[in-house]
Amino acid sequence: ITSSKIWKTLVKLYEEERELNVYFLPFFGEEINFEMNNINKRNILEEVLYVLWISTIKQQNKFSSIYYNWNKRNIFPLAKGVSHFYDYFSKIEKNNFSENQNIITKIFNKNTENNLSEKLKFFNNLKIKNSLVFLFTSNLEIDEKQLKIAALKNDLVVCNIFHSFENNLDDKGIVWFTNWEDNLFVDLDNKQKKSQYRELRKKKIIDFRKKVRKSGANYLYFDEKTNVFSELYKFFQSR
Repeated sequence: ITSSKIWKTLVKLYEEERELNVYFLPFFGEEINFEMNNINKRNILEEVLYVLWISTIKQQNKFSSIYYNWNKRNIFPLAKGVSHFYDYFSKIEKNNFSENQNIITKIFNKNTENNLSEKLKFFNNLKIKNSLVFLFTSNLEIDEKQLKIAALKNDLVVCNIFHSFENNLDDKGIVWFTNWEDNLFVDLDNKQKKSQYRELRKKKIIDFRKKVRKSGANYLYFDEKTNVFSELYKFFQSR
């Protein structure tokens, strides 16, 4: 552009600013309430959500969420703003995430693939496109077809939320888990079984991460030892 006033050529660089829609999918059952050494896994999820909220508000993006409570599907409306998030956060804090399944069964990943895959399939059928989607789960099994569909249609980030005890059994002696009628104990002094368990869990996490990345999605891991802010900061800086 040539200015007749200052007789100089001015160059204007325009940057497109597109409002981004962000979706939070906390797909859990009762395993989200797992607690060990006074640390509850739900608190880890809430911390991750809170940091993501700060980023979403700062970028002035809209966000929505799909979550489940007693098998009832809840769809939080797409909107933006501080009050909108506080409304959502209060619902997440009170949510049971219950699916009438045994908490011990869910913690150790038995027969949970179909449940997670059905939830993701429902989301895919909503025809949501070109959005940033954060899927939160403790599961290590998922239908690869539904995963690829979600990653193709959106910018998908799969976040594993764990309590470190689930993967490492870091403790000693006999640990009892009590859930209504069920009682389960683990002998943490059995070094051989403990080592076998750790190797199995490590392999499952690695395989799940590879599956997620192969689908075209991003993968993040969180437990109570993770610096959530630092991990998310590095993630967004790398994009």
